[in-house]
Parts: sequence; structure tokens; C-alpha cells
Amino acid sequence: MSARLTLPPTSPAPAAAAASSSMSPLASTAGAAGTRTPGTRKPLTLSSSLKKPKETRDPGPPKAGAFKKRKPKPTKFRRFYERGDLPIAVEHRALGNRIRWMVEIEKLDYHHYLPTFFAGLSETQEPYRFLAYQGAIDLLENGGSKIVPVVPQLVLPIKAALNTRDEEIVCRTLIMIQRLVLSAPDVGVALTPYFRQILPIMGLYKNKNLNLGDGIDYGQRFRRNVGDLVEETLQLLELNGGEAAYININYIIPTYSSCVMN
Repeated sequence: MSARLTLPPTSPAPAAAAASSSMSPLASTAGAAGTRTPGTRKPLTLSSSLKKPKETRDPGPPKAGAFKKRKPKPTKFRRFYERGDLPIAVEHRALGNRIRWMVEIEKLDYHHYLPTFFAGLSETQEPYRFLAYQGAIDLLENGGSKIVPVVPQLVLPIKAALNTRDEEIVCRTLIMIQRLVLSAPDVGVALTPYFRQILPIMGLYKNKNLNLGDGIDYGQRFRRNVGDLVEETLQLLELNGGEAAYININYIIPTYSSCVMN
């Protein structure tokens, strides 16, 4: 009877053991998570390259907003009036309000008061709007030779009022420019170097007239048609601005036709 030879149990290969021991817990977890329950299917989805692109509507060019109103900032005219620094008051009358001056207008410092009242042209609330507009008219009617030296100080408030793009303010300011030009000799000449500051907005509104067909433009009765006011103002500036007036106007507003050369 031969003896049976028994072999010792075999151990795993060193390489296989090393591989199994080096497997990270993350890999084993991923393997467990990747298993699916038998009988369930993962929903099919189209790849991004096969999806139909969404139709986008062309929004067109952005709106420039050239005529959009700009909210005017609080003016120094309002601040001075509320502090009681202006020698004026509203005088109520049956035929309409008027300004009552506490001092003689001729004795006022025009370098201080005229720019302040012009700053109030941007006001839209009462009584500031009325006081600033009527006060500026009174100062221009009584200023005489005091007005020309103050012209450079009036450019910024005029520009600020025009830049509001508020047609009521723009019309009021254009009328005031006309009164300014006619208030004293050489005022138009003194304004000519500042055309680049005040004319661009006029060019914007030059052809902006209301087309009412057979209707009546009641604004024209009260001189509130902005396109006509611009044309009138440009003509006054040309007539009173000296020899260089037309060249400077035409440089900024090429569509303007001279009222002198034609």
C-alpha cells in the first residue's frame, strides 16, 4: 500500500496579492456605486452634438436713447432759494403770478445772481421753475452792459439744461438763449467760442418737429415746437455772433443753412 503525498495549500501569487492590497478605498467604492440593479436601464439621452439648437431671435441694434430724458440734478438755485439767499418772492395776482424783488435789480451782483437763475432753468417743480425763468428774464431786461462779462459763467447751466433732453426744459432754455443774445450788444459774439458746448443738443432737435397732418400744433402757438425754436435760435446766433458765427455753427450742425448767405 503506497503512501499518499499531501501538498501544502498554495498561497496567492505575490503580484496578485500586491495588486489586491494596493486597490484604494475610492476605487472599491466607485465599483460598488457603479453596479446596477438587474432589470433597470439607464435612460438614453441625446449627445450635445445631436440636440437641436434653440432658435434665438435677433434683438436688433440697441436703442441709442438720444431723446431719453435725463433727470436733472438739484440746482443751486433751489438750494439758495430754500436758504433765503435770493432777494425774491412770489407775488400772487389775479392775472398771474409775478416776482417781487426785495432790492433794486440794477444793484445786484450779476456775476453771482445771473448764473444762479440760469441754473434754475433745469427746474420742473414750482415755484422754482417759475421763479428761475421769470427772474432770469428780469435780470436780462435790466442788465445792460453787466451781461457780457458774465456770459462765460452761463455756458455750463445752459448746457446742463439742454442735456436733460426734457423738451419742456429744452424749449424754455432756447427761448432764454434768444433773450440772452438780444439783451445787450456783443452778447452773441461772446457766445461764439462756446458753440461746441451748447450747439450739439440743438443739432439733435433741429429736425424734430411734430407731424400732425391736418391737425393743429398748439405747442407752436406758445412757441414750444422744439424744432422751430432751434432754427430760430441758430439764426439769431448767426446774425449776432460775428463773422465766424456761421462757420462755427455749420461745423457742429452741417445741416444748418445760413440765413444770411441765402
